[in-house]
Amino acid sequence: KLQQFTLWAGIEVCKTLRNYLEDDCLKIKWPNDLYYKGKKLSGMLTEAKIDTDRIHTIVFGIGININTSIHSMPESIQSIATSLKEITGKSFSLNRIAIDIIDAVIRAYQQCLDPSEKTALSKIWDAYDYLKGQTIECIQNQKHIKGTAVGINEAGALLLKTASNCLESVHSGDVQIKK
Repeated sequence: KLQQFTLWAGIEVCKTLRNYLEDDCLKIKWPNDLYYKGKKLSGMLTEAKIDTDRIHTIVFGIGININTSIHSMPESIQSIATSLKEITGKSFSLNRIAIDIIDAVIRAYQQCLDPSEKTALSKIWDAYDYLKGQTIECIQNQKHIKGTAVGINEAGALLLKTASNCLESVHSGDVQIKK
């Protein structure tokens, strides 16, 4: 069940951060980044220690650009990164956002373990999907898969429609948007 945790966390964190914005332009780039109008706002990472029969630990990490000025970022990322302050022109309480993010992660964990939510993931994801409809390339173990992103399946795999009209499921890999 916890294989989908990062996706649920992405949804809940995205929902939470949208509350600080005046529009719904914040989206999730599968599987773990948040983008606002083409610029990265946040990245998430989940690590787990797993045996064949159980999960011993799960660690969720998140980085969010909150009160950072674009000019204080390295020049190499100024054109591809943003912050809540850059988007809104306002400064935010780090404590308030931390509380809201912790609540979001707890909700994500509960949804992930709820058996009634199993089929809901792909439907809910659709409203937050940054890649949907875009031409992308996924690099997975030296294999390059190109196609149009069409969403995720119930297991959380990225779905790509290839040039030959086949539907490919990608469970992991580096995704790049092709212009």
